Amino acid sequence: MKPRLSAALRTSAAAITLAFAACRPTTPGPGSATLAPMAVTTAPVRATTETRTQSLAGTVRPLHQALVAARILGTVTRADLAIGQRVSAGQLLVTLDAAELAARVTQAEAALAQVVADHARELALLAKGATPAATVSTLGDRRHAAEAALAEARALLGYTEIRAPFAGSISRRYIDLGDLAAPGTPLFALSGDTELRAEIEIPATLALPSLGAPIRLTLSGGTVTGALAELATASDPHTRTRLAKIALPTEAAARAGDFVKAAWPAGSSATLTLPATALSPLGQMERVFVVQAGLARLRLIKTAGPSADPTQVNVAAGLEAGEIVILAPSPALRDGQPVSLLP
Repeated sequence: MKPRLSAALRTSAAAITLAFAACRPTTPGPGSATLAPMAVTTAPVRATTETRTQSLAGTVRPLHQALVAARILGTVTRADLAIGQRVSAGQLLVTLDAAELAARVTQAEAALAQVVADHARELALLAKGATPAATVSTLGDRRHAAEAALAEARALLGYTEIRAPFAGSISRRYIDLGDLAAPGTPLFALSGDTELRAEIEIPATLALPSLGAPIRLTLSGGTVTGALAELATASDPHTRTRLAKIALPTEAAARAGDFVKAAWPAGSSATLTLPATALSPLGQMERVFVVQAGLARLRLIKTAGPSADPTQVNVAAGLEAGEIVILAPSPALRDGQPVSLLP
């Protein structure tokens, strides 16, 4: 009694038989004449140039960021600051007490008033020829100096009120009431939230698209298309990367600090594509029916994954550009069966 073939051996034998059948000449077999013609829908295998991308991770950051510091020495008497608090441009947030600056303004105002009076008196005397012109000229110079001194004193006094430089949210607070702030002391950090950027470190080996080029971004809220706003032309000598900033569209559901992935252009390649509905898989084998001389011919192929178009599939081997494949082949369709093409 002959030993029975195992299921694995029978499957391998069937696959080998099918592979050999796919490589046979396309002349009709003796049984093809008995098969009734079948109407089918077809599409050509197309040669396309597909843009490749590389996924790169980055962080969402605001376009406007500021670390606001004191410019004079003074005691904090007001600090309307809370982490996450939204503020408008020009809003008063911190006040410093600097009594000496107020006194300096008063002193400068008095000095200016005195020199203005002296200058006016000497001008009247000059008109009567009772004072030399040099005296009037000197008082005029002193008047300009006094006006400048008053403007300086008022500017310094203005530094006691710290306002938001732009609209945004408080991201850090560094002072409290009663603290002594010195020039350069950080008071608070402000982050704008109306214009966001995705900051990505780009390997120096990748291409550099032009500014304004569209870049696909994946966020926690979905996928959006941003525009390349900034790109460093020189790479960092330590990381061998370039910093790129991609402007997010206003409708993007993102906040500063969010994780983001960018599909960065990585060149292009020529590839063959066919409609995904043309595939007729059997186990791990990928098959299509090709129309040749009015007959359906079964062909084993190898795909290379989905195309940029989700309705298409990339072909690695087994087909050539221009060949006609049958779409959504019927389970009743057989190799060598006559076919008629539907419009």
